[in-house]
Amino acid sequence: LLSRKAVDALRAYDRIDYESLALMSLNTLRDALALMVAKADADEVMIYKAVVRELVQRVAEANVEGSSAVSEIEADMIANIALVLEG
Repeated sequence: LLSRKAVDALRAYDRIDYESLALMSLNTLRDALALMVAKADADEVMIYKAVVRELVQRVAEANVEGSSAVSEIEADMIANIALVLEG
């Protein structure tokens, strides 16, 4: 069962517009990457980046919309994630 606090947090996300949620996600990724760079060795950072790239691509392709495997919005988000990963 979800706690009341968890339920409230989930409801709050329902009220967030896409642009805000995308920005929050990119900032969280940026923070996670900074932590990896500070704490991990170069090979681990490279692996982390590769896993994130593969994950976002697979998630985007899992939701086929129309004739394109990846929607324009998804492609834009993938590009923004790539920019964060390139640092």
